[in-house]
Amino acid sequence: MIDNKEFSKGLKKRTRKFAVSIIQLSSTLPSTPEGMVIRNQITKSGTSIGANPALLNSLRLNCIKHMH
Repeated sequence: MIDNKEFSKGLKKRTRKFAVSIIQLSSTLPSTPEGMVIRNQITKSGTSIGANPALLNSLRLNCIKHMH
């Protein structure tokens, strides 16, 4: 069974790897106006996934702090 720390480490690695893949993919898109729109959108959405676990952790810690 995987514990929370191991899961968190794995999640962090996977989200970073995914973000790098998205950036590499976006660099292959054409420099047309349409390509730039798609490039910007997938880069924003693909790299923001790494911020979600960090935000949840911060919210959890803040909630625990205010409960005590």
